[in-house]
Amino acid sequence: GGFFAEQIEAFLSASLQDGEGFTATMWLTPETRLEDGAVMTLGHEVPSKNGWLRIEQHGSFLRIGIATKSGPFDLLAGDVKAAITTSITVSCNRTHAVIFRDGVEVARKALPAALVRPEGLTLRLGSSSPDVVGWKGAVEGICLYGRALSATEVRTLHDSTAQRRSQREHVPSLHVRAVLRGKSTVPTPEELAPYTQGLTVFLYEVVKVLSGDYDGSQLHVAHWTVLDERALAFASVLEGSMHELRLEPYDGNPQLAAENLSDDIVEDFTIPYFYDAGGRSLRDVKSSREE
Repeated sequence: GGFFAEQIEAFLSASLQDGEGFTATMWLTPETRLEDGAVMTLGHEVPSKNGWLRIEQHGSFLRIGIATKSGPFDLLAGDVKAAITTSITVSCNRTHAVIFRDGVEVARKALPAALVRPEGLTLRLGSSSPDVVGWKGAVEGICLYGRALSATEVRTLHDSTAQRRSQREHVPSLHVRAVLRGKSTVPTPEELAPYTQGLTVFLYEVVKVLSGDYDGSQLHVAHWTVLDERALAFASVLEGSMHELRLEPYDGNPQLAAENLSDDIVEDFTIPYFYDAGGRSLRDVKSSREE
């Protein structure tokens, strides 16, 4: 799937207008080593094929695309390691683009022409098309600056973020193949209003534990069924269908505490609650039924 941060378009364009360059940094965790898809795109209101700035996984490599007045300009940011988190920084001034991984410079290249004027930029994470499943992985810690950062600044930013991340409590993950056995009442966007998003608990029977530890025969999973006032297709997935689910304990995701949660399927409260951390509910319902 994909996420559009449309509400910050004007702010992004204004912040990058001075023409002195920019810096974009993020932490990303690819789910697989071989994948094609956009991780993050800064695009115009009518985006070109590659957008104004594009970070994507291209097979086993990360590729950075920058829009210049002479056309798209690409750099490779190194190879991809599945399930390994790394920080990527793109720092661009009037003449050069520099790529850093984990605070260390890995690529530098002269720009062939000036940057395209940054007007009407929209931040997109993942796919920009509703018909595309999208890049598989996790993105966090996105920072955008209206100027090029020095190598020292990039290293300091990386080290301070890495320190904060190291202090987090570890959240165990679970990967299972399971059959859907029941669903709580799925609210419509109209029923949730004025709230714009909500989770619904589904009941699954475990067929096989693919990774992680779990010895139960059933589990509850909270899926997103409404996001941005829009009903997600996975809400209508059929009971009896089989799915591969990447899960985390629901209590290990405190950011969900204030979200709307429909859980009237729950009768046995000894069956643990999990969260759909792999984004199964954000993917196309046809591919969900086929797994």
